[in-house]
Amino acid sequence: MRKFFTVSFISALTIGIAYFLPSSVWAEFGGLPAHPLIIHGVIVLLPLIAIFLLAGLFWKNLLRKLHLPLIGTLAFSVVGVLAAKSSGYSLSAIVGLPKSHAQLGNYLVLLAIALFSSFVLFAYFSFYKRSKFASLSLGVLMALLAVSTIGMTYVVGHSGAESVWKYRYEIGKEQQGLP
Repeated sequence: MRKFFTVSFISALTIGIAYFLPSSVWAEFGGLPAHPLIIHGVIVLLPLIAIFLLAGLFWKNLLRKLHLPLIGTLAFSVVGVLAAKSSGYSLSAIVGLPKSHAQLGNYLVLLAIALFSSFVLFAYFSFYKRSKFASLSLGVLMALLAVSTIGMTYVVGHSGAESVWKYRYEIGKEQQGLP
């Protein structure tokens, strides 16, 4: 149980620190805006973890064996979401703010943090302080949050891509004479 608390505490502390870092920390990498670089990791990693958690609800032994690395990986993914939000804020200060995309990104931050929290509690009540009611309730909550996270990741990613590429793509098609 000591490993569980250590991993959970360090993961939560990392998320807390990332949450309060100034947005300039994530503004750029090597002279390029960091937002387009960071979001690709989030778009891939967060839904993959959510899918793995959903599968783990059906194969609980899988989560029993891998819950500690999953806590750390999910925390890393939440830090990625926070970095994407922060770097997006920095980028928007320079190129303008796509308001609906920014608001959707705020919702994704909340969902990612809630998914992390629900998984830590689920793991605790499923594998350490066994409580069938708490485990079942948190499993249902975690499943709803995982599905919502997958959906919201798609919506946020699509709205961001649309805000950057939709009009440029249409102009490029017109210039090429494509339908």
